[in-house]
Amino acid sequence: MMNLIYSFDEINKILFDFNKLTNFRIALFDNNFTEFLSCPTRLSRFCKTLREDITLNEKCHHCDFEGFAKCTNERKTIIYQCHMGMTEIISPIISSDTIIGYVMCGQFFSSDSLYKKWDNLLPVLKKQNVDIETLHTLHNKYTLFSTDILPSLQHYLEMIGTYLNVTGLLKMNKNNLAYQLDNYILKNISQPINVEMLCKEFHYQKTNFYKVTHELYGISIMKHVRNLKIQVAKNLLSSTDIPINQIAAQIGMDDYNYFTKLFKQLEKCTPKEFRRNSIKKNISI
Repeated sequence: MMNLIYSFDEINKILFDFNKLTNFRIALFDNNFTEFLSCPTRLSRFCKTLREDITLNEKCHHCDFEGFAKCTNERKTIIYQCHMGMTEIISPIISSDTIIGYVMCGQFFSSDSLYKKWDNLLPVLKKQNVDIETLHTLHNKYTLFSTDILPSLQHYLEMIGTYLNVTGLLKMNKNNLAYQLDNYILKNISQPINVEMLCKEFHYQKTNFYKVTHELYGISIMKHVRNLKIQVAKNLLSSTDIPINQIAAQIGMDDYNYFTKLFKQLEKCTPKEFRRNSIKKNISI
């Protein structure tokens, strides 16, 4: 991954809001075309089912690579259809004349898609080792979108990329402590992280560590750790069916009551209410 600094909490809020408004998946990629943030965190059930076939999975990866390569060469937003006729949009994030990452939106059927009708797609799928019945059911759930919305989606992605760059929420790393800290916290998200652990890992005296991290995040380091844990919980609540008590354990909060109380304090709703409001659309396709 390119040496990037990014605000996990703030960017996830932006991605979540975009997904909530549009019902489209949105993801960030580094300049090696590797996804590092997304909402929802998993692919649609339709795409996931397709990718269970080795041949189709290879074609999906090839389409992704071709799309990113074209976006890189043209240095502008591109709109294209993958081999399954689904529309995708990729917009470059440019800082100091260098592409440091990409915003990607998709995948959905637009009115000009060859495979918007199941009868056109079925002969293609019959040649592969896929679950036809499941794909048929999922295909029928897709809403067909007019191509008229594509320019608006393009502008929205471009605004997101510009905003991330201008505000410094995503930037090339000049002092990679923030990236290393977030990476360490996320890798150890299931553990009870404390200041002593972080100071030992990053070789800081406690007083200096408090000062440095407050300059990085604008809040205390433990509040930042708390926010990351809650953001991970939100992603899991909105994109998986994992029981809430297990999600609490996965982010290092074995006390379910404390997790619920903290979540409600920060999000103004309980984890159960949050899931009810978001998971419907995130797993409907």
